[in-house]
Amino acid sequence: MKSTPANPPMRAFAEAFFAAHGATIETQADELVIDLPPALAEQFGKARLYLVFPALQTEPRELSPHEDVLVYGSRVFDRMLALLAGRGERAALAYPLQVTAALDTVPAASLRRPAFSVNEISADFADNWYAVFNFRVVYVSDEKQETVVTTVLDAAGQPAPQIEALLNAVAPLPEPPAVPPEFDAGRLFELLERATEVTQQAIAGAVGEQEQAITGRLEKVLLRLTTFYRRRQADVNTGDPARDEALRADLARDLAGKIQDELQRHQLAVTLTPLSFALAHIPAAHFRLAVVAAPPAEPAAPGQPPADLPAGYTWQKIVREHGVVWVGHHWRRGVAVAVTDAGGRLLAERRSGWRHRFWGEDRFTAGA
Repeated sequence: MKSTPANPPMRAFAEAFFAAHGATIETQADELVIDLPPALAEQFGKARLYLVFPALQTEPRELSPHEDVLVYGSRVFDRMLALLAGRGERAALAYPLQVTAALDTVPAASLRRPAFSVNEISADFADNWYAVFNFRVVYVSDEKQETVVTTVLDAAGQPAPQIEALLNAVAPLPEPPAVPPEFDAGRLFELLERATEVTQQAIAGAVGEQEQAITGRLEKVLLRLTTFYRRRQADVNTGDPARDEALRADLARDLAGKIQDELQRHQLAVTLTPLSFALAHIPAAHFRLAVVAAPPAEPAAPGQPPADLPAGYTWQKIVREHGVVWVGHHWRRGVAVAVTDAGGRLLAERRSGWRHRFWGEDRFTAGA
């Protein structure tokens, strides 16, 4: 599920989890109201959940008795993970063909409106497999924080972070793919070890931030302790110098012990636990196209261009096997060319106009 500022990862996870378990979900500004089926109601101890997401709150507010905050480490979150234990640990996912395109040439600007033709210069196809690992990361010191980190590797074991966004944005196909024999248990274990290394490197920055925050909290605690005990030592006055010295020594030993306790309590421990992995089959095709001012082999199809293409052009739609080429002509602005996939996603764009000649523009400019 795609995550946006209005739909952060924790809320997206909750929506996907309860929808998959047959719950009814009512979305509100900063919470979800979830009516649970009988099996889940037994697990959670109530038939309805009110899940609050602090990240969506503009101002902190008090919780009512029936509301639960859903964050890493919370009671409800741990119960959700417990219900998922042993489920979905391994999966094979097939994704639709991912098409990219490049425009090698576009026609020069012209005052007349010619017909256009598209020539395919080359087409490269790749049968890509990726290993997707989800890790649970727990930071424990005087405070505890948890998060889930996803690491994607290609078949050679190299990080492929750009694929994570694709996996969140594109739904897999209904039928799982046949996994190639090279992904046997030995190879998967090698990929897990590599993913663990990559994830450790990825969270190094977060570990540094945690340690810096811990140091700040520790300094405040130690300052409070030393100030308190120094005041107590200064207040010692029994009238017996030897007894006063003994009492101050006891306070000093007590302070040293408490300082040692706080140093140990503020030590950061990080655990990295694999949660699940999936093999994702994502075939890809890359086309190089040339657009020329010539009568097309087939007449251009009618159609309304996508809204993000510039207005004011007269557009021709040229349907290809894996997408659509839009060619727009304007008597003053020149020629604009865009390639979209079957779903309307923009793959490539170029323009050839008077501004392009002077400034080398290679992308559309709204209202140009």
